[in-house]
Amino acid sequence: MPHACVEAAEALEGVIVGEMPMGVVRMPLPKFAAHCPTRDMTRHHRGYGPLRGESVGAVTGVQSAAEVVQEPAEGAEGLLRVWA
Repeated sequence: MPHACVEAAEALEGVIVGEMPMGVVRMPLPKFAAHCPTRDMTRHHRGYGPLRGESVGAVTGVQSAAEVVQEPAEGAEGLLRVWA
């Protein structure tokens, strides 16, 4: 049985469900596009669901890229100090 987002995308008329900014140009997003959503995207929410799989339930918050990189870097730094 297909997920609801797949059924919703299939039910939409046309191929394009949104747009994503790429510099000064807006790139059209087709149904079932695999681009991760950003705040600047426009999209038909019912026809765009790449992150609606099993793993989306594990999302607990929003972090910047700097925060995501900082966490393992600090862990590595701590290990290097112990090993030195």
